[in-house]
Amino acid sequence: MIRELKEENEKLKAMIGGGGIPPPTGGEEGGRTLSPEEEEQMRAEMMEEVRAQMMANQDAMNAMVSTTSYEEELEQSRQDTDDAADEDSSRRETESHFINLNEDPQLSGVLVHFGQPDGEDTTIGRSNPEQPPNITLTGVSIQKLHATLSTQKDQAILKPGPGADIKINGKPVTLAQTLNDNDRVLFGSNQMYVFHNPLNPVQCESHIDWEFAQKEIAEASGLGAQSGLSADVQEEIIELLPMVSEVNAVSEEFEKHKSFELVLLASQAQSSAGADTRVMVKVTNLLNGNTWLWERGKFLNRRYIIQDLYRQFLEGEEGVFDLPCDADPYWEPTEDILIGNSTVFLQSLMFKLEIEEDLPILDYKGKEEGKLTVVVRPCDEKGNDLDEFDIAEDPDELLGKAYNYKIEIKSAEIKKARFCKGSSVKYRLCGDKDVTVTDVIEGTLSPTYNHTRLVKVFKADRALLDYFSTGTIVFEVYGLQEDKSPAAERANKSTKELRKLDSQAAIEMDSDTTTPSTNTEAAKVEMAKLKRKCHKLELRQTRLQELCSRWQDKDSTDHDYDALLREVLTVAYDDMKLKSAVALMTAMMPPSRTAASTSPPGPSPIAPIPPYGGVPQQQGQGQTPPRYERSQTSPGFRHDDRLVRNSSTCTIS
Repeated sequence: MIRELKEENEKLKAMIGGGGIPPPTGGEEGGRTLSPEEEEQMRAEMMEEVRAQMMANQDAMNAMVSTTSYEEELEQSRQDTDDAADEDSSRRETESHFINLNEDPQLSGVLVHFGQPDGEDTTIGRSNPEQPPNITLTGVSIQKLHATLSTQKDQAILKPGPGADIKINGKPVTLAQTLNDNDRVLFGSNQMYVFHNPLNPVQCESHIDWEFAQKEIAEASGLGAQSGLSADVQEEIIELLPMVSEVNAVSEEFEKHKSFELVLLASQAQSSAGADTRVMVKVTNLLNGNTWLWERGKFLNRRYIIQDLYRQFLEGEEGVFDLPCDADPYWEPTEDILIGNSTVFLQSLMFKLEIEEDLPILDYKGKEEGKLTVVVRPCDEKGNDLDEFDIAEDPDELLGKAYNYKIEIKSAEIKKARFCKGSSVKYRLCGDKDVTVTDVIEGTLSPTYNHTRLVKVFKADRALLDYFSTGTIVFEVYGLQEDKSPAAERANKSTKELRKLDSQAAIEMDSDTTTPSTNTEAAKVEMAKLKRKCHKLELRQTRLQELCSRWQDKDSTDHDYDALLREVLTVAYDDMKLKSAVALMTAMMPPSRTAASTSPPGPSPIAPIPPYGGVPQQQGQGQTPPRYERSQTSPGFRHDDRLVRNSSTCTIS
């Protein structure tokens, strides 16, 4: 091919050199004879075409020949790269340096930044033509002078620049700090590096990569310290955490007055039964305190738009700061926001005991935002309260029977004044398709909802008992928000200043947290059962004492043991302790009834049962009916009360 092109070029050269370019055919154009000037012009055009053809042929030949040259250049480039790598490798053994970490493992360890010679400061920052830094970084929130690295023998000190965001081993730093070998340093929102100091090496047992560094940041922020998080949740935290930092950095640079943070909504804080822990992004308007909760998908969409806006900003495009609301990824219309949750444990319903409590309203951090008064009580099918003695000693007694209970949301006390515009409560029971919502009560921080819902179960089964045993009702308290003007002390502050103020306030309040405890609720249920039983025993004891007093006041000839037994049985039919007393009296009756049937009318040879704690005195023949004294050794009935009978006394011991 090259030979053919050369031959063609030789012919073309001969034509040019020897004047071999023929004149226009016939010397005519359009039926007329061409003038000498026109012929010369056409000859010149043909000469130009020949030269163009010769140049095209030469370029084609050069391209074919350059293939070998390209391979030689590639080999030379590889050799230069290897030489540079050998040089970097030798420097890594003697000089302190930074190595990059990237989410993509293939891109980690690609960038290496060495410091200045010992005794000289190394400046780190973004590109600056006026005063170029020794180490140039790019990305959101990188300052012109982001940090300064000072090395002295085997020591290295990193000093942050004014307003620079730097984290060392996951923790933010604002003052100069000594860097140790294998320390992880985050410059800005996404420039992650590992510092190496070969002159003062430190053995690291863990494998340091991008995921390790992000877990470290998550733990420092409090998100990674929670036990019981699934692998999916932890992976989502690691994925979103650097993105949230990036969006916050752009918000500060664009002065959007919005703050973003990751929050975890535990299963107990969600109305859906059995829901997994959810990772959400909380968005806060730093000027008026309004908040929103974004799901992962929504946040990722907004982040993509924010990245595109920042690219336009770097390229100098206009209109980045003059967006309408519907095109601004930082804008969000006001909506109802979750103030917090109140959780009711349902164990008491297994024993047909009511639940009436002032429940704390806890936000996603466990901080108390107010109180919610809720009543959950068993009832009949019309919603009427059950008899106070109608309790279930054993939950299995409920199986196969109708069971009804009602839920009453009475009132609330809400702390934050910005929710005075209005509030409502939402909840969902096991098996509900839709969420139940109370009326919205406006204009108060002490709303009275007066919400009642009757729940009817036509036939209780084991699933219902299991729901009562381990289930809960989560009441979500929502507040209305309004887009009001900011307070004067916040209106003139920058986004960065406001984020710093709110961060400090959050740290101070983090200790005031509460978490609902299953053990505490179980103890409450047991306490309610004991109180109910104690109340029943007190009432029955009083009625038995009245029976005994009436029995004592009667003449012995009027003693009707059958009637007494029936009355005692009526009082004690469902209480084991009092059943033992009935059995005790029954054991006394046969001799007395036999004596009454075979002896003439007269005083009974058996003294009547004394009142609570009484001991009859010995009665001689012809003496007045016995009187009773309280026994000092028998202050009251015990579970093993028994009757001790002998020829002279009748004592309850």
